[in-house]
Amino acid sequence: FDALMALGYKASDFKDLLIETINKDKDLDIQSLIKKILNKINWYMKRTSLYRSHINLNAKMVDFSGFKMPISYPKGISNEVKAVRKSAGIFDVSHMGFFRIIGDGFVEKSNNLFVSDISKLKPGNAKYTVMCNNEGGIVDDLIVYMNENSIDLIVNCSNLQKDYDWIKKNLDSSLVLK
Repeated sequence: FDALMALGYKASDFKDLLIETINKDKDLDIQSLIKKILNKINWYMKRTSLYRSHINLNAKMVDFSGFKMPISYPKGISNEVKAVRKSAGIFDVSHMGFFRIIGDGFVEKSNNLFVSDISKLKPGNAKYTVMCNNEGGIVDDLIVYMNENSIDLIVNCSNLQKDYDWIKKNLDSSLVLK
């Protein structure tokens, strides 16, 4: 429960979940009951930090790689587009995958992985780009963040293993992918 509390959940958020599970599955042995409760808690943990805000805005939520994500809001997409053009928008990346590339010459030796020239990025800056295979087809889109001693890659959670495998296969062997 400590991890859930760190994410901003309160014990009261789980009271009804626990009572419902116990009452619904009265005949389960204790190990099966604990497993069922832990699975439900795991579901809660796969909510992004903006989940409550989406619910409060009456967003229609759908499953996306195990995360509850908003797909639309009551006022419609046109209203969202106007709001972003007039003010700003937020893209929540907390459900996405994260990799880090480190090692001597990490910029020059990993630049071939991306369509964009990341050597132009300054530390603290980011670039939305894509990775392409040898035939020019898109492997995936991602965000590359430049740090002083590494680059961080924010990749789609639904392609996490595929992206990791492709990067690992095509990364200079002197660099480390974490």
